Amino acid sequence: MAEEIITEGKKMRALMGLVESVAPTDLVIMLSGETGTGKGRLARLIHEKSLRKAGPFVTIDCASIPETLIESELFGFEKGAFTGATQSKIGKLESAKGGTIFFDEITNISMSVQKKLLRTIEDRYVEHLGGTKPIPVDFRIISAHNDSIENAIERGQFRKDLYHRMNQINLTLPPLRDRREDIIVLLESFSKELEEKTGRKTKALSLGAQSLLELYSWPGNVRELKNTFTRAFLLAGEGPILAKHLPNEIRHHANGNKRADCLQISWDSLNGLSIKDAVRHVAAEVETVLIKKALQDTNGNKSVAAVKLGIDEKTLYNKTHYRLNKT
Repeated sequence: MAEEIITEGKKMRALMGLVESVAPTDLVIMLSGETGTGKGRLARLIHEKSLRKAGPFVTIDCASIPETLIESELFGFEKGAFTGATQSKIGKLESAKGGTIFFDEITNISMSVQKKLLRTIEDRYVEHLGGTKPIPVDFRIISAHNDSIENAIERGQFRKDLYHRMNQINLTLPPLRDRREDIIVLLESFSKELEEKTGRKTKALSLGAQSLLELYSWPGNVRELKNTFTRAFLLAGEGPILAKHLPNEIRHHANGNKRADCLQISWDSLNGLSIKDAVRHVAAEVETVLIKKALQDTNGNKSVAAVKLGIDEKTLYNKTHYRLNKT
């Protein structure tokens, strides 16, 4: 089953259009984007849409494999090649035959291994450590990085010739703060996943919690959003997910922004009113906005909207009839 990329935003839709075009080819692809934007998921999706989908999808986490081990992991070794090599072993490049190899955090590979990798890409064969026999390899390469690879080249930490060989097509994943329209659809997807895993029913997300999630900047991107929602889902127990179930940094960050926006927008309309009348005016405006938002998010379902707003359905009906009909 192919990996699913959840999106309703223009940027991600445009990206997915490019994926559909390049996935069936054998072009070497480099994925750029901040940590947590979903580069690994996208790499697997490309593989599953390619002509190599029946072959293996092999991942090399270049940031987690020690420098002393990555060469043997990639190229394999012969028995006796080094202390502890009690038997021969094929490497990741060889095991990816007929499929795709994904280099995650490619800029962490040492210069010496980069040189050997470049030769493998050009000649399409590997030699085991301690061996002399050339072994043919057949794979497609996808790589990813979250640092500016151009900066790594300037610092002398990444070979420019290898960069050009691995960057036939560059796909950049936008950070979550630039695709906020995807937050709600992502949360719906996470909720379904958690419902399946835990056996608990999907929880209502209060309007306050939803607003906080939409306002937060998400430096950890989709991964942070998923971890945050999973925690809130579990903390909420059998009830709806409320603002209090979210981490302090999200509540403080989003509330500060929201208060500043409200004061700036409302000031002109409050000019000349007494404090008492101004409070009533703002309360009426906020209530109207919240009701409209709840109805919009629930496609007009008053029962679900009432749960989001923390009121009963009859109260919502009355407020909708008397207040929204006047706007």
